[in-house]
Amino acid sequence: MKNIPPQMGVDAAVVLETVESSSYILDVVVYGNLFLQLISSAAAQQLWGLINTSQLIVLIPLFDLYMPGNIISVMKGLIKVVMFDLIPVQSWLEGWMDL
Repeated sequence: MKNIPPQMGVDAAVVLETVESSSYILDVVVYGNLFLQLISSAAAQQLWGLINTSQLIVLIPLFDLYMPGNIISVMKGLIKVVMFDLIPVQSWLEGWMDL
């Protein structure tokens, strides 16, 4: 049995180059996406740990421990950030509850 080579037209080389380059681009996109997903999930875990630890630190005054005034003023500043009170929703809630 004879081995018959594939029959391709004049544009075969262009098609093969396009397939090879698009395969390379697809590999770069897939592996790049995988790498970015790993980085972003690790960053999200670190951010979640930071928020959790900050919330625990801000709740320390509930244990009736003596703390200097400067620590208390820092805690008051952190409470808004840690408890996600950056947007004043109290006025919105009062307006909605009066309906």
